[in-house]
Amino acid sequence: PPPGCSTGPRSPIWLPARPTSPHERARFDPPPPPAPVPPAPQAQVPPAPAPAPGAGGSWQTPPPAGQAQPAFQAPSQFQPVAAEAGPAPGIMYADLTTRIIAFIIDAVRTPRGIGKPGKGALAGMHPQHIAATVLKALQERNGFNTADVDDVIWGTSAQKGGQGGDLGRMAALDAGFDIRVSGVTLDRFCGSGLTATNLAAAQIMSGMEDLLIAGGTEMMSLITALGQQEMAAGLRSVGGIGSGNARLQLRHPQSHQGLCADAIASMEGFDRATLDAFALESQRRAAVAIREGRFDRSIVSVIDDDGKVVLATDEHPRPQTTAEELAALKPSFAQIADMAPGGDGVTFRQLINRRYPDLKIEHFHHAGNSSGVVDGAAALLLASADYARKHGLEPRARVIATANMGDDPTLMLNGPVP
Repeated sequence: PPPGCSTGPRSPIWLPARPTSPHERARFDPPPPPAPVPPAPQAQVPPAPAPAPGAGGSWQTPPPAGQAQPAFQAPSQFQPVAAEAGPAPGIMYADLTTRIIAFIIDAVRTPRGIGKPGKGALAGMHPQHIAATVLKALQERNGFNTADVDDVIWGTSAQKGGQGGDLGRMAALDAGFDIRVSGVTLDRFCGSGLTATNLAAAQIMSGMEDLLIAGGTEMMSLITALGQQEMAAGLRSVGGIGSGNARLQLRHPQSHQGLCADAIASMEGFDRATLDAFALESQRRAAVAIREGRFDRSIVSVIDDDGKVVLATDEHPRPQTTAEELAALKPSFAQIADMAPGGDGVTFRQLINRRYPDLKIEHFHHAGNSSGVVDGAAALLLASADYARKHGLEPRARVIATANMGDDPTLMLNGPVP
């Protein structure tokens, strides 16, 4: 994954079912009944109707004196609906009268291609083509009118070259979506795609939008190739994830991602055998999941302009991996540790030791127990309960709440840790 996981989305949490702040309560609570209008000396003045509430509901004309005030009529999107009213038995389409539900309707992804120039099947594809693949799949599988899509929120960490610009908007156009469908692309490092999903859910839960697509693309083969071209042209790196900000580097030293993993393992007592065993079990579980078809529902094939299937299954897992093979691999970041990324001669190791001077960094990570270098894209279709019910969409899950939190930028990788 791209470097810089010092911030990241967290596990869902429960929030109060009813708004608690005064300005939130004002959106849902009925206004107080109007004060009685005293009769004029010569003529009876009929009572004036109460103002309409801000949440889209309605008040009836105030009753005659002595009768009870009629109840506030909440707008339809806040009314509870019986489970059997929708296409998904057992799933409520509305929760409490003051909460709008964000449903996840569908989830798709491309197969994961090896993310190295000249090796992976997707390495020669344009990133917009990869993203358009999953956008098309969502429309074809669910049959929605693309003009209904309120926004495409896309996550891409390394936004440069063919992966630069507003990839979400460009991919929607490339997928043949209605030109009125907007798109935006964001960067929260490794949490970019998840953050795109969180923001899409928030738009629905706020009541402002009804149908969104959230997802992301990362073509690591492209980023590697661009880096090689820049080096060949004599261009230096701009200074890591801090973009060459010397003042920030003094305040928060930021090192190399792989070396940060070694530092965390050294600090927390994970040894090479433990990491290798975890990696081996991960490969075993992936092989079982593939063999049992657990990914079949979500994976969509990548097809080129000639109609040829470029990739239909994941290239990355190595189910044949053995413990002996892992043990024979050399650590990947021992040499990098003593390289100086900037012109001041300070090495990656020294950057970490500025913050943790007593930490002795051991080197445990290698190609067999590190996260994969891959190419691919994924997307979710999210909808409000009202839109899902009206269009017969069957929810697969609902979003309860989201949260974000930063962590130590020198260690970089602990942001997503619960």
